[in-house]
Amino acid sequence: MNNSKRKEYVDTIRKQYFDAHRPERKLPNSFYIIIPEVASFYIRDKGIYPLNGELYNTLTLANISVEESKQNQGIGSLILDTLLEINPYDLFIGECVHNPISVKMLKDRNFFEDTNRPNNYFRFSP
Repeated sequence: MNNSKRKEYVDTIRKQYFDAHRPERKLPNSFYIIIPEVASFYIRDKGIYPLNGELYNTLTLANISVEESKQNQGIGSLILDTLLEINPYDLFIGECVHNPISVKMLKDRNFFEDTNRPNNYFRFSP
């Protein structure tokens, strides 16, 4: 993926996230972000996640789908890295992750599997 496409995809993700983000909402704000003809993903903004006896506000990546012709080009990594960058909460969750490539991508970014919820991965914000 060349730098202009990378910038276009990041700008699309950021714009759609901030257009849909409603910090005044008390309940989770769930929505899809779509990069036309490339990928789509479903996130929950301002969710609550229990971990080690504490409750955390979270950004949760619940589903990601990259068009087959666009796979293995770093688009999944780009999406994840962009969401990690804009995450305003204490915790980021990758939910119900079964794909071994996705698990590796999360672990490479210092995510840990939640021992109480198999296939859920978390990472605290810096």
